[in-house]
Amino acid sequence: LIAAQTGRGKSNLVKVMLWEIMNHGKFGMLVLDVHNEYFGSGANKGLKSHPKADRNLVYYSKSPPPGQKKLKVSLRTIDPEDLLGILELSPAQEGALQLYRREFSHDWIKELMREDPQREKEYERKGVQSVTIRSLRRKLGNLFKIRCAEEGEEPYCEDDVFDLEGFGESTIKGIADALERGRGVIIDGSSISDDTGLVIMSAVMREVFRRYEGYKDEGTLQERVQVGVILEEAPRVLGELYGGNIFGRITREGRKFKIGLVAVTQMVSVIPDDEPANIGTKIIMGNEM
Repeated sequence: LIAAQTGRGKSNLVKVMLWEIMNHGKFGMLVLDVHNEYFGSGANKGLKSHPKADRNLVYYSKSPPPGQKKLKVSLRTIDPEDLLGILELSPAQEGALQLYRREFSHDWIKELMREDPQREKEYERKGVQSVTIRSLRRKLGNLFKIRCAEEGEEPYCEDDVFDLEGFGESTIKGIADALERGRGVIIDGSSISDDTGLVIMSAVMREVFRRYEGYKDEGTLQERVQVGVILEEAPRVLGELYGGNIFGRITREGRKFKIGLVAVTQMVSVIPDDEPANIGTKIIMGNEM
């Protein structure tokens, strides 16, 4: 846990920690770079200036510099779980998402965004109201910049980052692979919304958690590198739906699987009391407390 008011050095401390971690290549760390302060640009020194950056740093961006990765994510790799704590969802909406996921597998977002009055009538008989589906279309459409199709047409993504088909289907897996190899992975969040950045991070950490659970079952977990995620939206994501998303699960169970989380916040008091109790190291900088 790193807590301090604005301008007291939270991000700089995280940058220094990541710089040191990159010296070793033994820790995979994921960070969303919302203000372009970690990777560095122009005269602003960042992790790209590290002497081992070529080997131990991977950068994903909508417009990547030479040698870095294009941020392109297929929505086929996103699960309803990745939206918890990021989108405000009612129990009925969560149930509808799970229904679409069960019936349409990885194409659940595409099918949800497709206008189909006949299907909506069938779902009403299953207890899913049309108003629930329309509300979800609006929320997912705003989140992923999806143009909702009229009846008989195909929905499509207006944003270059997301795709409803197979383009970018290997991105989540590729980021998880880099973390497993002990790389620092920075996702450029300056050209996407905070919400979409958090959804991508959630999908990545869900994939890492799935793999590391398997390694523990196989008895090979000790051979794997430690993996962690920097969560700068800590109060919101951990506070609204504690335990309901992958970040809450990491704070509770992560250390058993060599997965950690660095929660960065302005105020500790807005995080539920049981969350800090699960965090072993606390760095309190400039704070009103």
